Amino acid sequence: MIIGLHSYSIGDSDKYSLSAVIPGILSHGLFTAAVPIFMFTSGYLFYKNTESIKDCLAKQKRRIVSLVLPFFAWSTLYYMVYFVGNTVLGIEMANNVVTSPLGILTNIVFYRYGFHLWYMFHLITYVICAPVIFLVVCKKKLSIILLIVFTILSFLGWGSISIEIMGTTRDLFHMNFFTYYFCGCLMGKHQEILYAIKQGIKKISVSILCIMYFGFGILGGLVYDGYITTFNKRCIVPLIAISCWAFLFKLCDEKIVNKTFPNISPMIIYGSHQLIGVLLGMIIQNLNLPSLVNYFLGIILTVICCCIASRVIKFVKPIYWILSGNR
Repeated sequence: MIIGLHSYSIGDSDKYSLSAVIPGILSHGLFTAAVPIFMFTSGYLFYKNTESIKDCLAKQKRRIVSLVLPFFAWSTLYYMVYFVGNTVLGIEMANNVVTSPLGILTNIVFYRYGFHLWYMFHLITYVICAPVIFLVVCKKKLSIILLIVFTILSFLGWGSISIEIMGTTRDLFHMNFFTYYFCGCLMGKHQEILYAIKQGIKKISVSILCIMYFGFGILGGLVYDGYITTFNKRCIVPLIAISCWAFLFKLCDEKIVNKTFPNISPMIIYGSHQLIGVLLGMIIQNLNLPSLVNYFLGIILTVICCCIASRVIKFVKPIYWILSGNR
């Protein structure tokens, strides 16, 4: 989903043409469920079975290896790739690749050359605040009230903090993302709420959940442009995510889908997909294929190459340990 989410490019196509509408429905619609679900899952897993501040601090410590280390490793790697591309190979991969020590450090911390690393950056800030979040989610009623408040603030577009870093805007805190994460924290700490939700989902047929997910997804993709973009992110994307999560839960619950890939590191795929996607995009564009073919070919090849990269890197254990966060 993440790879598909980052693959949208219609080029010179008319935005109302089939070659633009189909990628729009997928990348701006169905695939947008990825971020809310990942945020929710991250919060859920951190606070599941966390019974004390001591447990919370222990999980914080483990996240140094599983989250902080790969974030800085990937951000550094992307800086090096863009630096070599611009200064050594003469390929203009980015404007103003800085060389001063302070500039390099700033660009790495704020993931200037690996835009997709924003997700890990935000998770790190949430992990830093983990003890405070834990004390809050221990109080069930307060947490539910706060979740409602955060949802309203997200809908209104309030509560986010951004800064300008060398001509690039970076979010230090985004209410939308934190709301998804906090919802996961609440469900992880008070699993009886999630259990009740799951029991309700079990009463709904797979076909209805499928129609809901694809219906919201198609709507989100079709209304992406213009002012509706804001409406899409604040209203339709949460509905896409909720229906997608319910649909996937139902599939797994009824054992329609129950397949994992233990030899593939999600962190390696996540970290490498931007670079691999960009390189493949440069090659595919020169093939002069129809834009719709380019879109699907780019996604398929990026997924395959990322999986191959994960398997290959695994043979070099120290590098794999760093880039995957030992996951």
